[in-house]
Amino acid sequence: SYTLRSAENGKYLGSTDGAVTGTADSRVWLLTLAEQGGWQNLDCYYTLQDETANALTVTENGGLALTPLNSGKEQQFKIVCNPDGSYLLTARSTNDQKCLDADGMKLSEKSGSDSQKFVLIPAEKITVREPEVTTTTTVTTTTDTTTETTTGAVTTAAGRLRLGDTDCSGVVDVSDAVLLARYATEDRTASISDQGLRNADCDQNGMPEAGDIVLILRHIAKIDLLPGWE
Repeated sequence: SYTLRSAENGKYLGSTDGAVTGTADSRVWLLTLAEQGGWQNLDCYYTLQDETANALTVTENGGLALTPLNSGKEQQFKIVCNPDGSYLLTARSTNDQKCLDADGMKLSEKSGSDSQKFVLIPAEKITVREPEVTTTTTVTTTTDTTTETTTGAVTTAAGRLRLGDTDCSGVVDVSDAVLLARYATEDRTASISDQGLRNADCDQNGMPEAGDIVLILRHIAKIDLLPGWE
């Protein structure tokens, strides 16, 4: 789940009385992979559902509305990462020629303007904390007359490389790509642990960067799985 905030005016993609609008307070959207096309520019389309389970939909007259989910092309949007770490949401029903525009929260011809750029923020967690991994070992010693049981906690050494798992959650999903994109653009609220930085370096060139975001997205789309996740 994510909130979508305009990079231009700070308003969030939301709704008022069922109509798609820009709101001052954040609204949560569920992004679900709808369909994967041929890979040229990572052609992956997503549906966006609000808290009422209705989906963002392109209407017959080219407007935007919230309607029950049917996963049709009118409800599919491509999420394209811009060089600055923001995202462009293009509508499949327009052959990706129109995209979400914060100026009125409508569709407009793709131009690359700031009003068409959005920041995707995980809805439940912003600051990532590396989980503590512990195991418990029980040792039992027995003699002819007594039995002594000793229990102690043993902390395993952190550092198992899981390529793509930027947030160290144990799975690779869109939140890992979003977190790395925010970190790459020096978003001060994007915190990645040392282990997460090692995981994010998918091409193992010594530095997490934009190319690693693409590798994570290709893994999510099941185009090329990252080593260790087959």
